[in-house]
Amino acid sequence: MGALMNDTTLLGPWIRRFLLEYLVGERNLSRNTQRSYRDTLALLMPFASSQLKKTVDQISPTDLNADLLRGFLTMRNTLSGMYSTSPG
Repeated sequence: MGALMNDTTLLGPWIRRFLLEYLVGERNLSRNTQRSYRDTLALLMPFASSQLKKTVDQISPTDLNADLLRGFLTMRNTLSGMYSTSPG
């Protein structure tokens, strides 16, 4: 298992480091903001898996390119618009 954590081609360790070290340690962001990042990444990974036709554990950092992220954001914006309520 230790070898997997040192493999820089795997995305999981990078996400874990981002969530635990960067958001908490370096940025000292609020618990709600940390959860928001976590939840967004939890939605991004299955989306990326589907788009790339790879399992989540096969996704590498270089797979997350600008086009994929734009597609994810477009999908999220579309879904959030479907569930928002507005007066009127």
